[in-house]
Amino acid sequence: MDCIITHMPYCPPPKKYNSRYKVGDKVKIKDIKWYKRNHDIYGYVIIDNKCVMKFSEREMCGKIFTIKEVIGDDFYYFVETGYDGWLEEIIECKVEE
Repeated sequence: MDCIITHMPYCPPPKKYNSRYKVGDKVKIKDIKWYKRNHDIYGYVIIDNKCVMKFSEREMCGKIFTIKEVIGDDFYYFVETGYDGWLEEIIECKVEE
């Protein structure tokens, strides 16, 4: 007996994300004073149980980066950093060109 498909499987519509920044936006990372005020004894900045910055990334503080890719609502990859991605909590503001 042959299998006959009588209907298409349900595919939910794509989720609409509400990210604050878009691909191509230039953004400024929060400054070193912010890092120093917020890191723990191990050098991690933890916000809402998420590690948003590590000790080794503190050198990025205050710099301007271009968003290469947006994942979900609040995770960004930057052109200048390759595959290092960060959460929105470390972004200070969008920089106007």
